[in-house]
Amino acid sequence: MHLRDWYNLTRLDHGLIWGAAVVAGEFIACQGFPPPAYVILGFIIPVLIEVGIFTLNDYIDVESDILNNRIDRPLTRKAISKQYPLYVSMAVLPVAAVLGAMMYVLKPFIIVIGFIILGLLYNLKLKEVPMVKNMVMGLCIAAPLVGGNLVVTNRVLPVIMFFGTAAFISGFGREVLKDMMDVVGDKACGCVTLPIMFGLKKTALIVSSSLIGACGFILFPYFYPVDPSFYHDALYLSLALLTSSLSLYCAYSVSKNQSLKNIQWLRKRSLNVLEIGIIAFITGAIL
Repeated sequence: MHLRDWYNLTRLDHGLIWGAAVVAGEFIACQGFPPPAYVILGFIIPVLIEVGIFTLNDYIDVESDILNNRIDRPLTRKAISKQYPLYVSMAVLPVAAVLGAMMYVLKPFIIVIGFIILGLLYNLKLKEVPMVKNMVMGLCIAAPLVGGNLVVTNRVLPVIMFFGTAAFISGFGREVLKDMMDVVGDKACGCVTLPIMFGLKKTALIVSSSLIGACGFILFPYFYPVDPSFYHDALYLSLALLTSSLSLYCAYSVSKNQSLKNIQWLRKRSLNVLEIGIIAFITGAIL
């Protein structure tokens, strides 16, 4: 059992993106640097929620992961004892709720509690419902931006609505890519997903449409004065174009090649799309 196994179990890279998305929402709402306490708690809380939700997911999905030959999952290759993820989840989710209460801001606290409940429902039941599971994971990317915004101000800014929509669409597409990877195990477990319903080719078109659609919402604030921090900002445009170019490449690639190897590669690149996008949001807000 190594640190790398725990990193893979918790999918900490996803947690870091969730935390960074909250901080991005705070920066955008402040149009500068938010109070340090907001930044620290705003980053730590979503990381803990992500760790709790994803470790519980692996605990519940271990049989399906074995069928899908998911050797990237520590439980599948028996690098970590099966009960440990359950203990981790039971430990970190209550801590996230307590830290959320310590921010003394009602709306973000409601989002924290709502997300913990939604994550539990996702693992226990919602992941079995086609489209709903994909939409939940899209919300997991979009809601941190909104939550960060609401830490600073009581109203959701228009630019956050655009970025949140882009994040939701992208996150939805990423989750559908995961379904395309897991067809064998999902079929064996009786799960019904979009690739099982429509086949890989048609599902690839859904993913492509999602990734292409997200680009429009990312670029729109540069061309239309939704927010002065992003309107005609050359630095933001350069990062937004980089994000959109990678997203468009992923959309093109999945439409042409639905092999397991390519889908696995594209899922990693789609995570890079989210990473660069969040950097673009923060950069546009402070520079």
